[in-house]
Amino acid sequence: MFYKDTNNKPFFEPSAQVIEKFNLTEITEAEFNQIVEAVNIPTAEQVLQQQLREAEQYLKDTDYVVVKMAEAQSLGVDITDMKAEYADVIAEREAKRQFIRENR
Repeated sequence: MFYKDTNNKPFFEPSAQVIEKFNLTEITEAEFNQIVEAVNIPTAEQVLQQQLREAEQYLKDTDYVVVKMAEAQSLGVDITDMKAEYADVIAEREAKRQFIRENR
């Protein structure tokens, strides 16, 4: 048996006490599934916040690249090969920083 309360919160096989206490209305399984799906879909803001967390994590996870290059450069090492080796990481870091700047 499927029910919902006045706030559209779904209930599956509630007891008679719960039905009475929350003034539940019986609904179809299809309506129940539709409500559950809607509740579990993240909002645009939640998606954006997750993307920002992932961008920040990427920067943290790849900090070693820029530290490695800066250290080599400070020791007078030619980092031309390192720039080529890490070109994708450097470009992605810039894209992540830009995304964060535009969405904070």
